[in-house]
Amino acid sequence: MTLTGLSPTQTSLPGGAEVLRLDEWQRHASQVFVPLAVDPEVPSEFEGRLSGLAIPEATAVRLEAGAHQVERSAAHVRAGGSGYFKFSLQMGGRGVVSQGGRESTVKPGDITVYDTSRPYTLTFDRPNTQFVLMVPQERFGSAVSDVEDLVATRLGVGGLADVVVPVLTGVAQRLRTGQASVGAALIHHAVDLVETMCRDDAERFLAASEDLPRGAKDNELRRVVRYIDEQLGDPRLSPQAVAAAHFMSVRSLYKLFDESGTTVAALIRSRRMERAMEALSHPGRVDVPIGRIGTECGLPDAAHFSRLFRSTFGISPTQVRNRALGVG
Repeated sequence: MTLTGLSPTQTSLPGGAEVLRLDEWQRHASQVFVPLAVDPEVPSEFEGRLSGLAIPEATAVRLEAGAHQVERSAAHVRAGGSGYFKFSLQMGGRGVVSQGGRESTVKPGDITVYDTSRPYTLTFDRPNTQFVLMVPQERFGSAVSDVEDLVATRLGVGGLADVVVPVLTGVAQRLRTGQASVGAALIHHAVDLVETMCRDDAERFLAASEDLPRGAKDNELRRVVRYIDEQLGDPRLSPQAVAAAHFMSVRSLYKLFDESGTTVAALIRSRRMERAMEALSHPGRVDVPIGRIGTECGLPDAAHFSRLFRSTFGISPTQVRNRALGVG
């Protein structure tokens, strides 16, 4: 596919809409992005497509591919391509993003980020579609450290994802249909929105950690609090799981919280209840079953969720929902 309407500062990326076999995909992916290795589940059957546009401010690429793993190793980092953030919108299929000892499972509608200056791994166990926005880190100025703290997390959860996802989806659609001039304008807008989302996430996570009376400004504690907020939907989230994810013993984790005025388990519980209250009160979610909201908050047992909610707020989930509906 040829992108139409290119200006002198725009470059249509190699690959186009044609089907690429493994060797071609590996070559194009390393040219479009940075040095990396592609390991398909079945090399002989691997097929992929990519279409994209490069402007001075960012590179935007829409990718479709079969099951595969992408690895950017320390050797790849040494070979070049450092100094970029890659923001990825999962549009189809599921994947796992791993970087810096952190791992997130992404599904359609999830946005994540990884840093090309450090090794990372992307794993897709089924056919998938992504939109990737690769932006020079210098573009973020003083917010670089905020974005670095967000790698391998799902961005905009409880924040600006509902604003950013439609824009990124729109850019991806323009790239697929070859509308380069429109796509370039949207890329500028998308970069601004992504930066705003990251700043918002960083501010919200900082505010969450500052709710803790003492010790909340410690960097390690902030990372733990951020991880807990990201994983609230996992019913297996526990002090043991948090400790393992941060390569520390449970005893060390408890010690980290000694001066915080709370415990790990209490923080998990309170965060889940806060998220549940927000979801039940949101006018845009009145059609979502209460049981599903409990599951989203890591509490799939409806009876347990209701008891915990009532003991926390003195009111039942149904009563909160009725208030959102204007009933009673």
